[in-house]
Order: sequence, then structure tokens, then C-alpha cells
Amino acid sequence: MRTILLVDDQLQLLGIHRMYLENHGYRVPTAETGESALEVVRRKRPDLILLDHSLPGRTGAEIAAELKQDAALSRIPIVMMTAH
Repeated sequence: MRTILLVDDQLQLLGIHRMYLENHGYRVPTAETGESALEVVRRKRPDLILLDHSLPGRTGAEIAAELKQDAALSRIPIVMMTAH
């Protein structure tokens, strides 16, 4: 089963997207902040990251840049999302 990490600080959107992806056969760990996303990525090594751009603290772009600097994680595809 493929794993998609879903990162969003909007709990309602997080729940809706998670349910949709799980109903289509994906394992979907979630994170509400960039820091927690980094922890989940390092622990679970997802196949794909859906990353909100507007997160508290650090932006999704900053998190993506940090992940791309890590040779062990740099090949994980990242899709940036925003409601703006």
C-alpha cells in the first residue's frame, strides 16, 4: 500500500483529504505543522508528500527546501497546495 503524507494546518481540509485518499487505497499519515511533517517523513518515508504552503512557523516551501537538501529524502515527490 502506498503512503501519502498530508500536511495541512486546516483540520477540516486535513480530514476531508485524508478520507478521500484512504477511500482510494492509500495509507495517509498527517501533520499539522512543518516540524511535525519533517518528523513523519523521516520516520515513515512516504511515497508522496502533499504539502500546504501556508503553515504556522515555517512555510511549506521552507520545509520542501529542507527535504530536498537531505539526500535520503530528496527523491520523495512533493506537491505544494494552497487555498490562496
